[in-house]
Amino acid sequence: MTTLTLTGPTSAVAGTKLVFSGRLQVTGATAPRSGTITVRRTRSGNEGETVQWRVGISSSASYTFTDVLSAGEYTYTAHWAGSSQTGPAQASHVVTVHEPTK
Repeated sequence: MTTLTLTGPTSAVAGTKLVFSGRLQVTGATAPRSGTITVRRTRSGNEGETVQWRVGISSSASYTFTDVLSAGEYTYTAHWAGSSQTGPAQASHVVTVHEPTK
């Protein structure tokens, strides 16, 4: 069984650098020590903006990425396509970003 985790802040202030991380875990086999995770960020609401990029997996089977957002609610979805030894896996995380208080 292959699992993918994704963690990060659940709320933040617009313009702040946010750090997200996760780990690829495989039961019964060694987790890949290289490769890429596809990350998709979707903004909720009328904008419906979606951005996608690739993040490398480290030798410890983990990954990290940063982002700076404007106000809104965002859903990040990380996806591992699988390999010859592992199946695919996916994880999601939601963050709500607020305008700075004045």
